[in-house]
Amino acid sequence: MSTYRDIAELIPSHIRKEIITRDLIRAALGMNEYMKYLFEVWYLYVDPHGPKQWDCGICRSNIKENFLQLEAELINLEKESNLLNAIN
Repeated sequence: MSTYRDIAELIPSHIRKEIITRDLIRAALGMNEYMKYLFEVWYLYVDPHGPKQWDCGICRSNIKENFLQLEAELINLEKESNLLNAIN
């Protein structure tokens, strides 16, 4: 079973940074461009074989909820990356 950290690590660091710095999780609503971005990230990196159904409101809602659950780990990974970059 995957942890939130395992799932967050599937998303490339530059995309995690984009999601956090632009607060895309909160900005994602309905069918807006931010929701589309999270939707695409989810199906590119986390669940590439899942049923990609943009028109499904429940599917979009589930992805938003998943990102809300992942947010703390996305932030932790970004902090760790910043610390490593500061050391190097």
